[in-house]
Amino acid sequence: MVTVRTAPARGRPRRAESTDAILDAALAVLAERGYRAMTLDDVAARARASKPTMYRRWPTKVAIVAAAILHGLDRANPLAAHVRPASRDDAPAARLLRIVENVRSALVSTPLGGAIRAVISEVAHEPILADALRVVERSRRPILAGAVRALQEAGAFDARRDPDTVVDLLLGAIYFRVLVRQERPGPPFSREVVAVLLGDAVPR
Repeated sequence: MVTVRTAPARGRPRRAESTDAILDAALAVLAERGYRAMTLDDVAARARASKPTMYRRWPTKVAIVAAAILHGLDRANPLAAHVRPASRDDAPAARLLRIVENVRSALVSTPLGGAIRAVISEVAHEPILADALRVVERSRRPILAGAVRALQEAGAFDARRDPDTVVDLLLGAIYFRVLVRQERPGPPFSREVVAVLLGDAVPR
C-alpha cells in the first residue's frame, strides 16, 4: 500500500510554504526532465530545501512524484472547497463546469500537465508508481463525482447514469486532448465537454 503524504495542516505556515516550494519544484523538474531523469537531489536544489528534511518526508522518487501530482490537482480544485455542501448560488451545472475548467487550465498552464505526461509512459513498468497514482486518483474522484450526483439530485441529469463512468468521460476527453494529442485547448473546450453531457443546460 502506498501512502501519499500531502501538505501539512493549517497553523504551520512556515512548513506549509516549504512543502509548497518542494512540491512545486518536483512538478517542474518532472515536467522538464521526465520521470527517469528526475532525482530528489534535483528537486532539493530547485526548491533550495534541506535534503535530509525532504528525504525524511518523501524517501523515494515515487513518494514525492505522487505527492507533487496530488499537490497540483489540489491547487486546481482544493478538496476542502468541495466537501462542504454547495451554496444556493452555486448551481450544480456551474459547479461541474468550474471543476472541469480548473482541470483543463491546470493541465495546459502549469507544470502539472507535463508532469502527468512524464509518468504516464512509466506506469506499465513501475508497479509502485502505478499504485501511487491510483491512490491519488481515488482521493480526487469524489470532487467530480459529487458534482455529477448534485446534478442528478437536482433533476438536471439522468439519475440512472453511473457518476464514476461520467467522471471518466469528462476527464478522459481533457486528458486525451492535452496528454495524447499534446494540444492546448482553451476554456471553450471545457464548455463543449460539459455540453455533451448537459446539452442546452450548460451554463453560459
